[in-house]
Amino acid sequence: MQDEPGRAGERSRGANGGTRAVPGRRVAFLVVLGVLVAVALVRSSRATRLDGFTIDEPLHVAAAVAGARHGDFRLNPEHPPLVKLWVGRALPDSVFALPPLRRMNDKPDERYYADEAVYGVNDPVRVQDRVRQAMLALNGLLLAAFGLAAATVCPPLASLAGVAILAADPTVAAHLPVAMTDLPVALLSATAVLLAWSGIRAGRLPGAVLAGLALGAALGTKHSAIVTGLAVALVGGFAAAGPAPVPRLRRLGLLALVGSLSFATLWGLYGFRYRESREEGDSFNRPLEEKISDVASPVLRGALRAAAQGRLLPRSYLWGLADVTRAGLEGRGFLFYAFGSSHDGTPWWFPPAVVAVKLPLGFLALAVLGVVVAARRRPPGIAAALAVTGTLAALFLVALVRSNSGYAGVRHALPLFPFLALLGGAALGAATSSRVRAVAIVLLLAGLAEGSRPGRPWEFYNVLAGGPEGAYRFFNDEGVDLGQRSRELVRLYHERFEATGEVPYIEYRLSPSLARRERIRSRSFRNSVPEAGAVPSETVSGTFLLPATALAPSPWYDWASLRDAGPTERLGNLLLFRGTYRIPWLSARWAYARAMELLYGPSRDPASAEPFLREAVRLHPQAYTASLELGNVLLERGEPEAARDAYRTAYDHAPPGSAAAAVLGERLEVLGRPGHGPLPPLRNPWLE
Repeated sequence: MQDEPGRAGERSRGANGGTRAVPGRRVAFLVVLGVLVAVALVRSSRATRLDGFTIDEPLHVAAAVAGARHGDFRLNPEHPPLVKLWVGRALPDSVFALPPLRRMNDKPDERYYADEAVYGVNDPVRVQDRVRQAMLALNGLLLAAFGLAAATVCPPLASLAGVAILAADPTVAAHLPVAMTDLPVALLSATAVLLAWSGIRAGRLPGAVLAGLALGAALGTKHSAIVTGLAVALVGGFAAAGPAPVPRLRRLGLLALVGSLSFATLWGLYGFRYRESREEGDSFNRPLEEKISDVASPVLRGALRAAAQGRLLPRSYLWGLADVTRAGLEGRGFLFYAFGSSHDGTPWWFPPAVVAVKLPLGFLALAVLGVVVAARRRPPGIAAALAVTGTLAALFLVALVRSNSGYAGVRHALPLFPFLALLGGAALGAATSSRVRAVAIVLLLAGLAEGSRPGRPWEFYNVLAGGPEGAYRFFNDEGVDLGQRSRELVRLYHERFEATGEVPYIEYRLSPSLARRERIRSRSFRNSVPEAGAVPSETVSGTFLLPATALAPSPWYDWASLRDAGPTERLGNLLLFRGTYRIPWLSARWAYARAMELLYGPSRDPASAEPFLREAVRLHPQAYTASLELGNVLLERGEPEAARDAYRTAYDHAPPGSAAAAVLGERLEVLGRPGHGPLPPLRNPWLE
């Protein structure tokens, strides 16, 4: 909506190319914005009310309380503390009792501690209700902040339309109440670049201050906001150097202020302390130097070490950055299954493709229409807003395309959503033809209808991927399932299996602490080694409960017979199978799982883990990490020749050409040379 000559008394031209509304319209804008945010929160709360915690949330919650209550950032350092501090403040002693902090034995032990805190020590339902309230409030505020920031650049109608699209999107609705960092960093990042552009170009100190705070908050939410920092630098630099009625020196000063404030805000979230804990020594689940050593790139590894030596950033932030570099950029041993085909790593096309199938088709078409409208008309305010958020989205897309983080599904691509929403806003707010505007309204309504259909928002896919009913067959990423059906599983167990006495095989992502709390019995839990040399049956009868992601083909543990048969019952993406199935590796996987508990649980016991590892290797050597872990155990015990044999088995079955195969090959060469000296254990590529 642009200025008209006869309405100069009602509106004034803003310095950024947008418009500034008169007080009456400003109030109307705020009212509509508030209503949109309120509707988004109510809709999300109702649509996700049956969801349990995601598998990541207990760890975030325990870390939240440790950070907010004790200023201790040893837990979950791969996520900076802003969201955790917010959630921690919402969990007083009367709601959440935190077990004494202790040294953790790698990431599995850290998860064990957090799960026991949430499900064993406290009432998980009460805790989750409080966490959901806190996150709905936080994300509601951030959604409103994005709308206000967009209105500093583009017309009110376009910014409100963008907020409406975000508010109605199923993926956004799914993330609004969860204690995770993907949606907050997406909203904060878009807010930061919009405020940086409008504040610096107009030479306004308040705008620059808010931009610096927003950028610092984004950096303090998720490490991927480093990309946001680059976007702010590019956008702010152009705003400072380009033509504007404000002196260039002032604009450059404001750009410097944005950067300084963001850096100070990040440090402030850590209490301006370098160390993660007040305890002496290294309090993380693994020492910082070991974590940095996991990074394969010599350049990135050297940069992290230099930052640690110079104390440029808090230790907890650096530990997390090393973790994100290894797991997100370089990749773990995750066999990726997307659009019905398997990939060794994330294919470059997956990030844009998963966004295309996770958006309602109406919103996707509306974004395309927005591109056409903006390209033809180039309205100053909307063009600026799209250029600014488009720069941010393009940088994030490049980072995603070059990373190996497809295991997270669409959630890592959420920073693209504000830009897509503003494209839809452009179609509604900049169309001059009544026919084009009518088409835009129809597409908006179609998107609203598709995105609001019954079902769980997390499990939404559009018809391009088979819809929520069929998409589970084509993907194994976290956008399919992240353990939210645990509440239904518990209820199903008590109503059906407990009543009949049947003990099912539970292969769903159910916390062992929750299973103990609910007295759930499962045939999947084995604590004794099978008789030496025994050959278990390859066929198994009973009822299996699996997440849909488990059905993806795998060279290691492949549920082929269940996949071929299809589920006998579905609770969304919690699948039930009843019958007799061929699963030749089942005993081997049980043995491996028990060995991992003994190696990475609260009380590390390699001697007790060894027979389980040997059994897993004997029964199913294709799952190469069992022999890799066996090699580590034997090497630690001082048996290099036996360790070399185990590593050789792992090498023979590791994916050819993979990073794991390369590391195993190097280890075999070193062990083949005399006088090699002490060697560290190899990092299991399946671990976080």
